[in-house]
Amino acid sequence: MENIHPMFVHFPVSLLLLYSLLEIIRFKKIHGEPYWFYVKAVVLFAGALGSIATYLTGETAAGLYDGPVPQAIESHSNFGLATVIFFCIMAVLYLVGWLRRKNYTPFQRWQFGQKIWEALVPFEKLLTESNFGIIVALIGGTLISITGALGGLIAYGPENDTVSRIIFETFFK
Repeated sequence: MENIHPMFVHFPVSLLLLYSLLEIIRFKKIHGEPYWFYVKAVVLFAGALGSIATYLTGETAAGLYDGPVPQAIESHSNFGLATVIFFCIMAVLYLVGWLRRKNYTPFQRWQFGQKIWEALVPFEKLLTESNFGIIVALIGGTLISITGALGGLIAYGPENDTVSRIIFETFFK
C-alpha cells in the first residue's frame, strides 16, 4: 500500500491557516462587509472537510512508517485529531451562522433539535461577532503548526529544521 497522506495534507493545512489569518487580521474596510463572513466560512468548511481526509490517510500512513522518530507518530496523530475536532467544531458553528444569516432555522418540528440549535447560536455569535474569534483562530493556528512540525519531524527527521530539532530535543530525547 502506498502512502497517500502527503497528497492530502497541504491543502487543508493551507486553508485552515488562511482561515486563521483572515480571522486574526481584521481590516476595517472588509471586516464589516456582509460577504466577509461567507468568505471565511467557505475557507473554513473546505479546510475542515479536507482535514478529515488528511487525518484518515495519516492513520493509514502510520502503519507504513519505518523512519527515525517513531515516538513522534502518536503525538502527531493526537495533535492531528485535536486539530480536526477543533476546526470541525468551528465549521459547525459557522454553518449555524450561515443558516441564521439566511433566516433558516432547522429542526423546527423536532423539539430536541431546536434546543440544540438554541444552545449553539450563542457560541456561533461569540465566535463570529466578537474578538473572541481572534483567540480561537490563534489556538487553531497553533494546533496546525504543532501538528505540522511533528509531521516534518516524522518525514524528514529531527535535523531538518530548527523547529523540528527543538521539538525532538524537548519531547523525544
